[in-house]
Amino acid sequence: MQHLLPEALGPLLNVLATRPSLWGYTVGEERFGRDAAIDLQQIAIAQCLEWIEQGYMRGHYRRSTAQRLFEKAVARMSADGEYADADNGENGSNNSAARGQAYCENRYRLDQFMSIDNSSGNLDARDARSNYRDSAKRLGDDIDIHCQLVTTPGGTHVTYRES
Repeated sequence: MQHLLPEALGPLLNVLATRPSLWGYTVGEERFGRDAAIDLQQIAIAQCLEWIEQGYMRGHYRRSTAQRLFEKAVARMSADGEYADADNGENGSNNSAARGQAYCENRYRLDQFMSIDNSSGNLDARDARSNYRDSAKRLGDDIDIHCQLVTTPGGTHVTYRES
């Protein structure tokens, strides 16, 4: 996990942060209902962030490198690992404002998914949600200050503002 490129980690987080169908899913012979599937996905997301943090805690790389990996991976949370507006004609994948906006939108989506508490009683999922909040706060510390939640009559959306 610590050596995955953001282009690979982003799509993984994208899949994990997507709600399962109403019927859940089956792995091998084992069937998981929707609530159990969400629990497992939340545990997996929290584990991904923990592994990223372990990289700098164990001296494999600097904290700033872990933060940058997290930022880039969250910005690339799409099926193809590209930023949402990479085809905007301005080479969006290299544009820091486009990357920042993609990060803010996807971070909000990730936070929303990780806030789902289906009251299944799964203590591992509860712990994962708590661990996620702590890890995401530490890993997103430098960029989160640029994300703003805006509520208008048209709905709620997230914007990125460089300082």
